[in-house]
Amino acid sequence: MKLALGTAQFGFPYGIANASGQVCLDEAAAILDQAWKAGFRVLDTAIAYGDSEACLGEVGIRGFNIITKLPAVPENCDDIAGWVHGQIAASLGRLRVASMHGVLLHRPDQLLSRDGKVLFRALQSLKDNGQAQKIGVSIYSAA
Repeated sequence: MKLALGTAQFGFPYGIANASGQVCLDEAAAILDQAWKAGFRVLDTAIAYGDSEACLGEVGIRGFNIITKLPAVPENCDDIAGWVHGQIAASLGRLRVASMHGVLLHRPDQLLSRDGKVLFRALQSLKDNGQAQKIGVSIYSAA
């Protein structure tokens, strides 16, 4: 079984039982070090996770496979492919990496929307140009 380390708390005070808030850079580095020693090789982040991507880029993520998630496409976006590529280019810059292991949509219904086919083609082009090895969706329920 593969496990991924979620990094939302690297970007903002996340979690129902979180009493200590957002982790600082030193804590993030220590967490990543322990995760690596425990055999974790996948980090889960998202553009919507505040400063998470910038934190990861600053502390260093060499060797980890990075999976990030795109936020919802803005209303009235007239260039979805351009928006997707711009979002991922910015993520790559914040993370200080050349490519992602995976790029996910935050919600499956994004693919079922009016612009779902255009969005899928934009994601596919990330694979075609080497910016992502895998594409997919994040699922939060079995229903």
